[in-house]
Amino acid sequence: MGLSRENFELWKVKMEAILMFGLMDKTWSVVIGCLRDKELSEMTLK
Repeated sequence: MGLSRENFELWKVKMEAILMFGLMDKTWSVVIGCLRDKELSEMTLK
């Protein structure tokens, strides 16, 4: 099965979207983790 040019472009876009989403996901989990830690430390300080 040969990849036509259009199929290849679509596949490339899909892969980029998946990679971007994966990176965003990692970044968000780090951000959320930091916020959660901050909230917890503020709670314990009160």
